[in-house]
Amino acid sequence: MNYTHAEVASLDPQTMRTLCEEYLANNYIDPETSERLGVKRGLRNPDGTGVLAGLTNVCDVVGYKKDQEGHVIPIPGRLIYRGVDINSDSVATSYNATLLQTLLRDTMGFEGFVNTDSNILFDIPWGVEELTPLERIALMYNAGSDIIGDWWGKPIDYSLALEAYSKGMIQEEALTRATTKNVVSLLESDRFENPYKDLQTSLAAEEAYMPKVETLALEMSTKSLVLLKNHNNVLPLKETGKKVFVASFTRSGEDDNKLANWNRTLTEAGYVLVEKADEADIVLLDVKPDFPANNGCMNTLDLVEDLEVAEYDTKTGMKTGGMTDLTTLMDVKKIKKYAKAVHANGGVVICSLTLSAPWILTKLEPYCDAILVNFASVTELAGLSELVTITDLQLQVLSGAIMPTGKLPVTLPSCTAVLEVTDTEIDGVGYELCASPNDVPGYDKDQYIAPEVLAQSPSGSYAYQDEDGNTYKVWFGLTY
Repeated sequence: MNYTHAEVASLDPQTMRTLCEEYLANNYIDPETSERLGVKRGLRNPDGTGVLAGLTNVCDVVGYKKDQEGHVIPIPGRLIYRGVDINSDSVATSYNATLLQTLLRDTMGFEGFVNTDSNILFDIPWGVEELTPLERIALMYNAGSDIIGDWWGKPIDYSLALEAYSKGMIQEEALTRATTKNVVSLLESDRFENPYKDLQTSLAAEEAYMPKVETLALEMSTKSLVLLKNHNNVLPLKETGKKVFVASFTRSGEDDNKLANWNRTLTEAGYVLVEKADEADIVLLDVKPDFPANNGCMNTLDLVEDLEVAEYDTKTGMKTGGMTDLTTLMDVKKIKKYAKAVHANGGVVICSLTLSAPWILTKLEPYCDAILVNFASVTELAGLSELVTITDLQLQVLSGAIMPTGKLPVTLPSCTAVLEVTDTEIDGVGYELCASPNDVPGYDKDQYIAPEVLAQSPSGSYAYQDEDGNTYKVWFGLTY
């Protein structure tokens, strides 16, 4: 069976595993066969010399040098392509004149524009960490970059480029090349053309298309809702008229708009709002954890308040050596208090969780009878505030008017142990190593995590497991 790249990316884990196993089973060549026939399986021969990479001068791999006596001395591998030493600059591509100018433009004849990686200026300045942001942006333009990539949600501040140019740090030729290629690309893609120059024509087109936009927005938002937990089948809610206590939790305190929306939605549906958890039949928790806007790194994925963590420089992404307090969910301890109060009355706790990251739920899930997950980016993209609020949509799912069909797009981790980062030195260079490898998807991490780390996990796995035995791996989602 043939799959496109998009289809492969959307495959469920078991199908992906099966395909990989079939590939390995049918594409395995015994290493002894390669040795017998003289076929090289890597970039070095057994004696440490580099292998012949081809029979032309297009590409060569250099893996050794010889001293005056002719002895072979292995060296760090070098890749030479069309006569260009790819390793010569030893910096990230966006700063690499050898790659961008000598190879890409001068040798291969590339005429388009070069867009850098996201946040290359501050968080991932590989190879140029010792340079200031002013020096880095000048080097990027001079090396051959034309467009500086986005800053992960923050507006790009081009004042650094203007300052670098005014100080003579950016070459005139480099700035002319970058601005010309940028503007030409916009012209060629008709970015300066407006087919709706007439206001009335534009408004009429918008009005005609709006019903389709509304339909797609509601469909997208509805399908994104994930029923994560439904202990003892407390959902769907069968009776209106019950007493409800609503509480809002965010990183910075209560969300007044969310509380107002929930209060309106519940009142219109016939529920009775109360002031205290111990007076309620239902405690509804609206939970939206987040990271501080000025936090350079995700120091923790736990729901915490005033946790002391290592401080990171928000511009370089490097540790400062100091400590700081981190809050991802203010008043998180109240969740247990509210749950205890309503459960004492025989009531239930229902949580609306906005999932902005793969959060650890040990301070939330055990106290909830039901959890319905929404995704802030999806609901904001859909523009529900103009049509129907997310609380309206969620109550329809909670009441059974709409069947939950969403699935988790990520695997939720079980505990902090599987995410612990330790400072490790390798060949004299310091690295931060995570207990679970970051380049392996969550559903498949267990085989790469040390047994002593998994022993610390309540589930015995990287993935979170709730009180009903459900494992919160990618593609998980309940329904009625």
